[in-house]
Amino acid sequence: MLKPYPTLGPVSRLLDGVTALIVIVSGVMMVVLIAIFGWLVFGRYVLNNTPTWVEQVSLLLVVWITFLGAGVGVRQKLHLSTDFMRDALPTPASVPLTYLTHVAMIFLGGLMA
Repeated sequence: MLKPYPTLGPVSRLLDGVTALIVIVSGVMMVVLIAIFGWLVFGRYVLNNTPTWVEQVSLLLVVWITFLGAGVGVRQKLHLSTDFMRDALPTPASVPLTYLTHVAMIFLGGLMA
């Protein structure tokens, strides 16, 4: 069972709200992605006029869905499994490792950005 994040009060509630908003936005982007691919197939095979913009827009949508989904996965402790060793330790040892893990993820995220 996953240990919950330490309660941060209003900050935690704000991040939960942002996470819910990101899930909704990503879902809408996924629907748009499917719709524009439908338009691509329709334009190519029915109208015999392939819309060239679909490929570029779909690439941008896939990148945004991936980045936003990864952020939600980290917030919900479902992404990259960075906590398996820390969760196996007793609470006094796992608390400092929790903060160390967050600092390391911020550092690596900054490097990737």
